[in-house]
Amino acid sequence: MYVPMVNVSWSLNTGNGVVSSTSPITLQPQESAFVFVTYNYTAAGSFGANFTAVNGSWTDVEALNVTIT
Repeated sequence: MYVPMVNVSWSLNTGNGVVSSTSPITLQPQESAFVFVTYNYTAAGSFGANFTAVNGSWTDVEALNVTIT
């Protein structure tokens, strides 16, 4: 039996600052969410960024490499 995943929040540590969700979402069974984030880096360079989604019992982390030229 599938149950909704409630209070899912996200954050993106850009390697230059942090952007976070302002309100959590609820995902129904078999449902997905896409998050589009805009961030203005303060300088050129390569940055290791981590995107994290969490609720009370679940965490998912995705590592990203960002290059600003």
